[in-house]
Amino acid sequence: MLKRVTAALCVMAGSLMVAQAPAQAGPPTDAAGDWGYITAVAGVREAGCNTFLTAIESDEFSGTISGESNPDLNTSEVVLHCNGSVSFHGRLYFDEVTVGGRTGSMVMLTQGRLAAGELEWTGQWTILSASGELDGLHGNGSWWGPGAGGPGLPGELEYDGKVHFSP
Repeated sequence: MLKRVTAALCVMAGSLMVAQAPAQAGPPTDAAGDWGYITAVAGVREAGCNTFLTAIESDEFSGTISGESNPDLNTSEVVLHCNGSVSFHGRLYFDEVTVGGRTGSMVMLTQGRLAAGELEWTGQWTILSASGELDGLHGNGSWWGPGAGGPGLPGELEYDGKVHFSP
């Protein structure tokens, strides 16, 4: 009888240890594709010799991340700096986007820079949140390209990075 009780306690203890094992995130997978966009200027303000543009942006991603952003929710600001460089900071809201075969909503932070005298933008993107089948999605990476020639003109960029799902 003592052997059975000891064996049962060992099995229970082993089960508890397995049940309490920390959750592991899935391995990151490569992400890459194209990012097309069009902006419209919604507001302008100046501070010294810097000009701040509030922009309305419509985006379309293809590749690992595939879908269109919601221009009614997107927020972005472009700063034309005194030294001739330009910086960009925005949040893109996707009502429905597909990543790795799963579909849901997502919010992405984007930021970048066009150095004075350069012809190509460079920047970073980070997934801030996701829901639906994309719940637990994380990711970040880089983007680059010539961008648009100005408001109302289509811009083309490329992106790459890593994405993964938490358990």
